[in-house]
Amino acid sequence: MKKMDKNSHSSGGLWQKQVRVMKLCFILTFIGIMHLSAATYSQDTRLDLKVKNASLESVMNNIRAQSEYSFFFDDVAVKKISNITLNLQGATIEEVLTTCLKNTGF
Repeated sequence: MKKMDKNSHSSGGLWQKQVRVMKLCFILTFIGIMHLSAATYSQDTRLDLKVKNASLESVMNNIRAQSEYSFFFDDVAVKKISNITLNLQGATIEEVLTTCLKNTGF
């Protein structure tokens, strides 16, 4: 008859549990860091835009030139929007887009 070590059965389960906890901690830490990075960039980016009677497409091109933001849009819908006049200094992307798209239905 073999003598069983009292920790022989529980050590395998304990190791698996520790590995699961470490994986979960790693995933949560990674998600938190990525969220913080995205929030920081969007809040710190400031734009200076001065346009008169411009189309929405040209305003988006100006935003793209000054920042790392990129837009996907329907050409037909965007070309209908014109006569945008802006004079913004140090505005966030949210402020710029809110001002541009006011009363347009977007």
